[in-house]
Amino acid sequence: MRGRRYFFVASALLLLIGAACGLDAVGSGGVATPGPTANAADANAALPGAGADGDVPDDAAAEAAPLPEVPIGPGTEPTPPDAGDAAVGDCGSPIIADNFNTGTLAARWVTTGEAQPGSDFGNGFVRMIPAGQDGKVAGLFTRPGFNATSFTASFRYAAERPYTFGTWSDGITFFWITSGAVSPATLADAVSGAGLGIPRTLGGYALALDAYRNMNIADPNVPSFSLLHVDPTKGAPGAYDWHVQSIGPFSGVYDAWRTITITFSGGKLSADVSGTTLFQNVTIPAAPIFALGFTAATGGADSLGFFVDTVNIQLTDAVCP
Repeated sequence: MRGRRYFFVASALLLLIGAACGLDAVGSGGVATPGPTANAADANAALPGAGADGDVPDDAAAEAAPLPEVPIGPGTEPTPPDAGDAAVGDCGSPIIADNFNTGTLAARWVTTGEAQPGSDFGNGFVRMIPAGQDGKVAGLFTRPGFNATSFTASFRYAAERPYTFGTWSDGITFFWITSGAVSPATLADAVSGAGLGIPRTLGGYALALDAYRNMNIADPNVPSFSLLHVDPTKGAPGAYDWHVQSIGPFSGVYDAWRTITITFSGGKLSADVSGTTLFQNVTIPAAPIFALGFTAATGGADSLGFFVDTVNIQLTDAVCP
């Protein structure tokens, strides 16, 4: 059995002193757009567990400028706007903003599987799945009190390796649900491994970071980002080719906080990660959103740890039912 060692605090301190982790698109037909320039306060250090070269594909033909991003560490936690009082009618706020620094989850959140609040150096986050845990699922969902079909979202994710080299599994998603009966039970009935923690009987769309290539469902080279169409009528999540569009493989997606932003309006979706464009004006059918949030899963390979932080979701066409 492979030994697994997880030095969370010690590795973080070492990496804050001297490590750097960039995000490069390779083998995807072009060079990624560089992100913002790092400053002394935002050193491009990595999360604990980072290796120097475990995440660079062998076929990397083009290298892009690194995209700086903030690691776990003291003073690194941005604060989302406090939008709790911005109401639409009697439905409350169409803005869901949370930096998870209180130590407990707000009542708006429903967790499933391994998801639970965590903190390090005073920085709060949701630990979806700890590194090195095989065959696990996790979910973090909220159910808006509105009729809405469009949104903007930004959040930070981290995918942490338990050691330097491995065949990593499995992935993390931002998932918006547009079909099925949403309940705590259906949200919890999720599929591990290739299913990326997606609930079995609920449909919709997801933006996914996928670390493990399942050839039987036409996964692209990994690590990759994909837009997924989740359709329970075709089978369980991860049992059919659900890709709408994909980009990758990437280097630098592990062992550092990365910020993803998504804009979905009028049936068109655009997204970027830390300033690098992932998708632009991809056609996704607009439909009422029943719930939305995050999923994660590991399989039988070398299991990553997954974290979510600094969430800001705005329903841009919210109407009280």
